[in-house]
Amino acid sequence: MAISYDDIVNANLGSLEDAAKAWEDMGKKFGSLGQKYRDHVRTAVDADSWQGESAKMFGNGEARQPRSMIRPRERRVE
Repeated sequence: MAISYDDIVNANLGSLEDAAKAWEDMGKKFGSLGQKYRDHVRTAVDADSWQGESAKMFGNGEARQPRSMIRPRERRVE
């Protein structure tokens, strides 16, 4: 079945708009999760309040985390 220009111009895009909005909302939620990660998880590790083998393993895995989720560490000036 051929689709005409009129079919395209007059198509109901409600479902597509709903899907686009859902994707946008999901992106905002991921941004919020990243901020919570930086504020809580990263802060706990950087503050040395988390110690032991699990803290060491978490620290070693830092390179695999997206850069946007890693707070830059302060550089030491000697």
